[in-house]
Amino acid sequence: MSNLFEKMKEAVASVLPISIIMTILCFILKLNTFTIYSVILSSILIIIGIGLFSYGAEISMIEIGKNVASDVLKTKKLSLIISVALAIGIVITLAEPNIKVLASQITAIPEVLLIGSIAIGVALFLCFSFIRILLQINMKIVVGILYGILLLILLISSNNSIPLAFDAGGVTTGPIAVPFIMALGMGFAKGVSKKWREDSLGLVAMCSIGPIIIVSLLTFFMKGGLTYEYNISNELTTSLEFSKNFANEIPVSIKTTLVSLLPILLLFIIYNIVNKKIVHRNINRTLSGLFISFVGLILFFIGVNAGYTKVSYIVGIELYKQLKKFIIPIIVLMGFTIVKAEPAVVVLTSEIEKMTQGSLKKNLVTTTLSLGVSIAVFIAIYRLLNGISIRYFLLVSYALAIILMIKSPKLFTMLALDSGGAVSGPLSTSILLPVLIGICYQMNGNVLTDAFGVVGLTSISPLITLQALGILYDIKMKKTKKTKDLDEEIIEYKWGE
Repeated sequence: MSNLFEKMKEAVASVLPISIIMTILCFILKLNTFTIYSVILSSILIIIGIGLFSYGAEISMIEIGKNVASDVLKTKKLSLIISVALAIGIVITLAEPNIKVLASQITAIPEVLLIGSIAIGVALFLCFSFIRILLQINMKIVVGILYGILLLILLISSNNSIPLAFDAGGVTTGPIAVPFIMALGMGFAKGVSKKWREDSLGLVAMCSIGPIIIVSLLTFFMKGGLTYEYNISNELTTSLEFSKNFANEIPVSIKTTLVSLLPILLLFIIYNIVNKKIVHRNINRTLSGLFISFVGLILFFIGVNAGYTKVSYIVGIELYKQLKKFIIPIIVLMGFTIVKAEPAVVVLTSEIEKMTQGSLKKNLVTTTLSLGVSIAVFIAIYRLLNGISIRYFLLVSYALAIILMIKSPKLFTMLALDSGGAVSGPLSTSILLPVLIGICYQMNGNVLTDAFGVVGLTSISPLITLQALGILYDIKMKKTKKTKDLDEEIIEYKWGE
């Protein structure tokens, strides 16, 4: 229970800053009382939800992933490894609620087709990741080649399709996928590599690249243009509307969470039946963890969908009407604080601290991620207000990321790759994106070309900031080593005298 209490404390520290900002904005923009109540209630639900989810994921999904990967590897059958990787890739895609949110907003592509395309991308690249670990191929070389392909896609794709494709890559790795994929990587790498801590990383990034490529191909061969339908609600004006708003979201969130976690539960059951490894103590612990994660995600999604998303649309519209001159610093501040509250970031940074045996502290990694996302959000709002294509910013960002890979230590590159998927979670898609859509709506802009793309930009930001941190860390370590060597030489010289 002490661990659960710690998770709750972390959740409060993570969510409180963005909650305060949203509440203050509601007062400044003179939004009505029920809108402010929505933000407060949503914040409470999200805090409890993140705390429960983080605790539950640690004792269930992460353990399932490690065990499945480890046992599949022991068979030494490449065909089985590939089959399991493909199946898991499809399962975690269908389980990721973020993808459904994005797919429901694109009317020109059937939802099943878009989700199916993303699932194929995740499955193929998860499979490719397993093979890379098995053959011990340098991750930097693999990512360099794949980023080269992404640069080519940026050069030949239409302005409408680029933001959607890169956002699709970002939403793929959310609160369900990140802990599960990281656990798979750890379980698989431990049985293959002596440097398993480094080699276990990178799977999240690979699973983000796959959907970008597949969705780009889908939009390239599609006939007709992509369209977007606005879904902006009016402010709540009565206590009855307020109550109904949250009550109506309960069954929807239960259904969404069931669909998200059921595939993982089925995978766990099938795995235990096939391997005949059911141990009552372990199964009870895992099922308890899944149930706690289930309750946590329900609360989280009620808070996000009934409160933050709807309020964010209104905040975006009113910001443009009332505080146009201050939009950029306000949105950047929101971006900085949102990262700390992302469930996947909370899980990822905890795992990074454990994997590096405390050499990379959770707070340092989180702050670095927040700075990167702040820069990305600045670019997103600046280009929205000035009508600049996202193509140029992504080209520069990916080119810079490739250059930094040359000098950055491998561990930092791998951490940066996985962090890119974690920062673009449900809060980014439910707060940042709706705020930008609200601004775009008020500007009479093109949502697909101007507002979409913020998720894609945030997902590339850690590759710049974390790798830069890695280079600075490496320089510091080399200086420390030189100082230490010099001290030893002085001591030796004096001893010799």
